[in-house]
Amino acid sequence: DFDDALHVEVIKDAPKIEDRHYEVGIHIADVSYFVRPGSELNARASTQTTTVYFPHTAWHMLPSELSEEVCSLRPDEEKRAFSVVVKMTGKGEILPGDVWYGRTLIKSVARLDYATAQDVLDGKFDNADENTTQFGGELCKCIKGYAPTVIEGCRAMDVISRALNAQRFARGALSMTSKRLYFGLDEVTAQPLELTEPRDHHVSTHGLIEEFMLLANQLVARRCVASFPTLPVVRKHPCPRTNDYETVCSIAGLPKPSLGNGRAVEKTLKDQSTWLAEHSPLNKQLATETVTQVGD
Repeated sequence: DFDDALHVEVIKDAPKIEDRHYEVGIHIADVSYFVRPGSELNARASTQTTTVYFPHTAWHMLPSELSEEVCSLRPDEEKRAFSVVVKMTGKGEILPGDVWYGRTLIKSVARLDYATAQDVLDGKFDNADENTTQFGGELCKCIKGYAPTVIEGCRAMDVISRALNAQRFARGALSMTSKRLYFGLDEVTAQPLELTEPRDHHVSTHGLIEEFMLLANQLVARRCVASFPTLPVVRKHPCPRTNDYETVCSIAGLPKPSLGNGRAVEKTLKDQSTWLAEHSPLNKQLATETVTQVGD
């Protein structure tokens, strides 16, 4: 299921990406158009609440006919979406003017997975032309005539996303990522045989998509607060577990951490990670676990 899509269009050209102005669209599949209040589909979704993923299969909240076909933002098919469209510079600065929010009907021109998008950024498809209809694997399709535009768009979004990332961390964002591991299963018994990292685990395109999804969340949150100041639901993370945090720092010979703001917590996490990289294969995951908690 392809539940999100991006578009980028130059609205003020310049020799360098950083100096251009862009229209950026962030699109999320509009499942609510098909799952109406009071319907059997809504009752099923309300009961299950989420899709449950297992190593060898998944128990879907909605029928696969919806999640994988009707709602999925597949290339060259008109699909319903919720969209945020914003004008910004190649340096990640939002230009003055209204951000547009609304329901849309979009038609994607290409489908890329993270690893293939990274190959695009690395120049492996620089010879692609208007006749190119595939990037790498069979699933990474491109509508004829659009390959050069897709490549140019990926490069622009990569530059903008890096600028957005730098801005977030300058404001005190925390990096709480951890390793993703895959189980290789026996085809007959479904018992685990091996543990591996996915091929695309280290590619930067994960961050590219993340930055634009975060940007959409931030823009929508600002709009909600401005329009309905007493109504928005705000997720508030609990404070770090101070005792565990200080224990790891003590073992690592690090100074007692300051928990006053995000920048201080991020610095301590980095310091812990350096020590843990030499003493534990869990690396930053262990450091992260010491400061995160689920509400008691």
